[in-house]
Amino acid sequence: MKISNELKAGALILFCIAILLVLTIRVGGIQLMKERYELKALFGSANGIKAHAPVNLAGVEVGEVKDLEIIYKGDETNVIMTLLLDKNAKVREDSLASIGTMGLMGEKLIEITRGSKGTPFLAAGKNVKTKEPLSMDEMVDRALVIADNLDKGISDLRGLTNNVNDTLISNRGDIDSIVENMRLTSENFRQFSEDVKKHPWKLIIKSKERKKKTKDKDVGAGNRGVL
Repeated sequence: MKISNELKAGALILFCIAILLVLTIRVGGIQLMKERYELKALFGSANGIKAHAPVNLAGVEVGEVKDLEIIYKGDETNVIMTLLLDKNAKVREDSLASIGTMGLMGEKLIEITRGSKGTPFLAAGKNVKTKEPLSMDEMVDRALVIADNLDKGISDLRGLTNNVNDTLISNRGDIDSIVENMRLTSENFRQFSEDVKKHPWKLIIKSKERKKKTKDKDVGAGNRGVL
């Protein structure tokens, strides 16, 4: 049976595609037919999250956002997201899912905290607790509150500084007197130290004089006791 050149070329192309696919799977770490499970996350706003956005657990990518759906509950409008996670990525009941931003390009993702040690894990299909992101208006309001508090703190600091200045001015005489006494004491001590260095024998004489005075006092006290 003679094989045509076209068939040979087609077989070669298919073989190259198969080799390329195998190399891609091995180098990229892609796992075919990976076992996964789903969790739900309810947010008031998607805040830029789209389908296939990454899902991180404790900072590690463990899945993706499968889809998003707007739901209505009473007067509220919410977005429920289906999170597709690897089977080995266990989310605890007290874990919190929030919308975050990754990298300089600002890619949106779902970030799930690790939760508390010993807390049970969520079963497939359950809802993970969520933390709503701050809106721009809320961020501006908080910034204004911080700015007001900062202004108040600066005003209080200025008042305290003025009070300190007034206190220093009103007690300037006493403060100058204290400083002068400290200066004189320091000068006397310096002179005494220099005198001792030049005439160390004076310490011996002064010590003998103190001993003599102490002895005379003891003798005087004894004589008065006898009388």
